[in-house]
Amino acid sequence: MKYVWTLVSLVFLCLTAKSQNAEVPRITGQAVDQNEQPIPFANVALYQQSDSILVKVEASDMDGYFSIPLVTDAPVYLEISSVGMHTRTISGLTAKNPGQLALGSLIMNANAEELDEVTVTAERSVLEVKPDKLVFNVDESINAAGNNALELLRKSPGVIVDNNDQILLAGRAGVQIYINGKQSPYSGDDLSTFLRNLQSDQVEAIEVITNPSARYDAEGNGGIINIRLKKDKSLGPTRCGA
Repeated sequence: MKYVWTLVSLVFLCLTAKSQNAEVPRITGQAVDQNEQPIPFANVALYQQSDSILVKVEASDMDGYFSIPLVTDAPVYLEISSVGMHTRTISGLTAKNPGQLALGSLIMNANAEELDEVTVTAERSVLEVKPDKLVFNVDESINAAGNNALELLRKSPGVIVDNNDQILLAGRAGVQIYINGKQSPYSGDDLSTFLRNLQSDQVEAIEVITNPSARYDAEGNGGIINIRLKKDKSLGPTRCGA
C-alpha cells in the first residue's frame, strides 16, 4: 500500500508543479483505452511543431490524467504513448488558443498487430515511473542532442527553471542537485554555470525525487534532482568526487 501511495504522490507532482509565473498555460487531458478505462503512467511528451524538438515530458497519474505546462509560444504537438498501445498524436496546439488546450478524454487503441516473428529488444521509455522517482532517460530522446543540462532540466517532469535559473520542483524552491548520487558542491551562479557546461551527450538520465529516502543527506524539503552521467565520460573535477 505504501508503494502505491508513493507512486501516486510522485506522479501527482506532474499535475501540481507550478511556475512562479501563474500565466503559463497548461495542456490537460486523460489517457483512456477503448473501453474508456484510464491508462496510468502513460508517457506524455510535448514537441515543437516545426522541428520536433522535445519541449517537456510528463506522465499521466493513476487515473490517466495529465497536466503539462506549455512553456513556448510556438505551435506544438502532443504524443501520448504506453506499452501495448498505439501512440496518440494531437497536433496544432498553441498558447494563442487556450480554449483548445483542455483535451478531455483521449482514447488510445490497443496495438493488436500479430507478427510471424517477434524480436524483443531492450528499449527504455523516455520517461520511467519508479516507486521513488521519475527517470527522464536522456539517451532515449534523440532530439535532446545539443542541449546542456540546464535545458534538459526544463524538459524534465515536474521541474520548472525560471528566468533567473532558479530550479523549482513541484512548485518548491530549495532543490538539491546531485551528480551520480552525490550532492553537488555548487550553488547559485556557480551551479548555473556548471549545468550550462554539462552537455547532453555526457548525461545518461535525470532522476526526479520529491521525497528523498534516508540514503540522501538532503537539507530542506525542496526534493532532489540526481543527474546520472555516462560512466565512460571523464569530466574531471565536475564529477564532484564521484
